[in-house]
Amino acid sequence: LEIRKSFGFVGNTVFQIARLAEAQNVANGRTFYLCDYSPIEVSQWASVIRASLNAPPIRQMPYPVLKTVAVLGDLLEKAGMRNPPLTSFRLNNLISEMVHDAEPLKDICGELPYGVEHGVVATAKWMQQQQTGGM
Repeated sequence: LEIRKSFGFVGNTVFQIARLAEAQNVANGRTFYLCDYSPIEVSQWASVIRASLNAPPIRQMPYPVLKTVAVLGDLLEKAGMRNPPLTSFRLNNLISEMVHDAEPLKDICGELPYGVEHGVVATAKWMQQQQTGGM
């Protein structure tokens, strides 16, 4: 199952906000989705994250199993359980593509300073520092 989503590295988002602030005359009153320009295929992104964290291989579950667990979560929710681990609503959010047109943003901001791999490595490093309490 290939799922593409428009996400963005925080370093690129800061860059975009600065560029939009500089281009107020062009950007004023318009809506922009702040994201890296190319959507990310989620399983490939997860593999890059896994490698960056030296984590064990990613295990996948067949969709029919996930759907069954989600329906069970729906039933638990109806029975009064708060926040079951998976519901049909959550499963649909996980598997739905979320791709935004970033061309208007790219036209104003230009090329982004960081690629996906850099963003993942920087984020993984930051996460590891947070776990150890280091800076």
